[in-house]
Amino acid sequence: MTQFPIHQKPQLVKRLNQREMLELAARGVGRIDQQGRRGAVDVPIDQITAMAALLVNFGLVPVPPGTDMPESLLVWGAERVGPAS
Repeated sequence: MTQFPIHQKPQLVKRLNQREMLELAARGVGRIDQQGRRGAVDVPIDQITAMAALLVNFGLVPVPPGTDMPESLLVWGAERVGPAS
């Protein structure tokens, strides 16, 4: 079993409903909009994760580091494949 230092306890991941994801993403975007670059540095990881999930939900294709860029970066409707379809 992995031992974590007291200051790095593992956290359970809570599955978000659509409203919760939108609210977290909106808070992150609001912080960046209000504070600019400084705000971007201060966005909590849960808000960053919500923004990324929302982008994928809206059709942005994730491109892992070191992989070729796909011809199309957006998918629409019937083009979606995998669990989201």
